Amino acid sequence: MTNTGNVTLTGVTLADTVGGVTISGGPIATLAVGGSDSSTFTGSYTLTQADVDAGIFTNLATATGTPPIGDPVSDDDDDIQPLAQDPSIDLAKSGTLNDDDGTAGVSAGDTISYAFTVSNDGNVTLTNVTLADTVGGVTISGGPIATLAVGDSDSTTFTGSYTLTQADVDAGTFTNTATATGTPPSGPDVSDPDDDTQTLAQDPSIELVKTGTLNDDDGTAGVSAGDTISYAFTVTNDGNVTLTNVTLADTVGGVTISGGPIATL
Repeated sequence: MTNTGNVTLTGVTLADTVGGVTISGGPIATLAVGGSDSSTFTGSYTLTQADVDAGIFTNLATATGTPPIGDPVSDDDDDIQPLAQDPSIDLAKSGTLNDDDGTAGVSAGDTISYAFTVSNDGNVTLTNVTLADTVGGVTISGGPIATLAVGDSDSTTFTGSYTLTQADVDAGTFTNTATATGTPPSGPDVSDPDDDTQTLAQDPSIELVKTGTLNDDDGTAGVSAGDTISYAFTVTNDGNVTLTNVTLADTVGGVTISGGPIATL
């Protein structure tokens, strides 16, 4: 603070004219012509989240002094503080495999339930927070989150589900990725992806049922050399994965087997 006039000023005070800044010290009893004082007054302000969301804080103060004759004189000055914004969002995704069809083990038709926790780990408020499936197949419900404050997390708004296909079980694993997106007060949206991988236990199995029919081929009553046995075979895939190149072999000897292989069972 400087006396830029040609007379002594007395009772010099300083006031915050915008609001919010706490000013301490003073008044200055006497400020001589050309004199400056940089130690009497101090001020402080505590930023609010609204200030950070605005990206800038401006404040105005006014100094007032009384001359020997006439009305008090005043001068104001402001200070502008740019507040660096660092918007950020974090997504944590977890899946739970459900045995929906009651069949032991993993099978097509079982589902995966997904839970999502969205966190604001930046320094500005996020709005219109959405969640999208970025790989495909997962149905996501809920949202958007209207406002997500700095430091807050939401683990209840969004849910997801997926129904396993036979191709998934055959692959032995299912991986899906979701992306959370939020809008900061200024600048482009921020996003964060997270994935979940479910290991699908494979239990391959095959069952063979063989039945034979005795044929009286030579017309002689009773069984005699030269009669034949005809065999029928039923092959069943009783596991949880697709089988290919299914073959049938005579493991004792003598039986002639025809047909096959079965390309896919």
